[in-house]
Amino acid sequence: MAISFGYGVLAAFFAITAVFASPVALPDVNTSSTQAHTQRDFMINKNTQYSSLGYTWPNNKVTWCLNADKEADYKTVRDIADKSWKKWKDVIGEKSSLKFAPVDDKELECKKYRGKVDMWEITLNYKMHAGSAHSGYMYQDNRLNFDPRPIYSAMDAVVNFAHEMGHAFGLLHTHQRPDAWPSLLKLNCRNLRDYDSLAKKIGKGKVDDICKTLNRRSAAAEGFSAAELLPYSNYMKDTSKEIVQNGDFDWDSIMLYNSEAGAKDGTLALVKENGSKIGINTEVSKGDGKQIENLYPKGK
Repeated sequence: MAISFGYGVLAAFFAITAVFASPVALPDVNTSSTQAHTQRDFMINKNTQYSSLGYTWPNNKVTWCLNADKEADYKTVRDIADKSWKKWKDVIGEKSSLKFAPVDDKELECKKYRGKVDMWEITLNYKMHAGSAHSGYMYQDNRLNFDPRPIYSAMDAVVNFAHEMGHAFGLLHTHQRPDAWPSLLKLNCRNLRDYDSLAKKIGKGKVDDICKTLNRRSAAAEGFSAAELLPYSNYMKDTSKEIVQNGDFDWDSIMLYNSEAGAKDGTLALVKENGSKIGINTEVSKGDGKQIENLYPKGK
């Protein structure tokens, strides 16, 4: 999960992540890529001179550190980070120059390096029940808020962290591709956990209109969780040069939300156009790996 569409929606962030964070039953799980690979891109544009989203990482290296209260947390997160990076590395192999490493093998505390090393700062937040990171690199402003417990989204801390890594590297949510709506995806808006509370606040008609018109910006402004599901259509009209989108839709992507994410118990929110369920993808897909190769080519 990530608020990866600019700073104007940050005030609504915690309201949105709280909805996606609540425990849900484990959906059907896709553990391997089943489609023949063609290029599938939905990521930041590494060639843009200015981006409100983010850039590729300098020297093709993501250096991470940790803000935590307990000593044991450092070991826990190191283990999660190593396993998550292995998921990516197993797919990209030596075909990309991207590197991911802790700031130090023994000392991971962010404050000891702040101002000296440009890092991806990970902060543990056990009250958050979620993860949040923007897409790509931003100078001295690269942060992940993360709950390491396996109680939300994929119900697996390593899978959740691998998803957030995808954002940090520069990938966007697969389901927010504008060309996937309405031909491939649809949203059962009234099944979202925060639908009723928002409808009580602004009226059902206004909430339904947000979803009917695929207005992600309005959803974000209201702190409505649909902002994490609806396409970037309105946003891309202003910043089309900041995003690369091409190729077939990647149903196997680790950046794709499952149908129970953010949904009321026993219901489905984001579904395929025919109404069928989208399961959890626990592995980095070949399409995900290809995007990393495009962002961080070998030898560059």
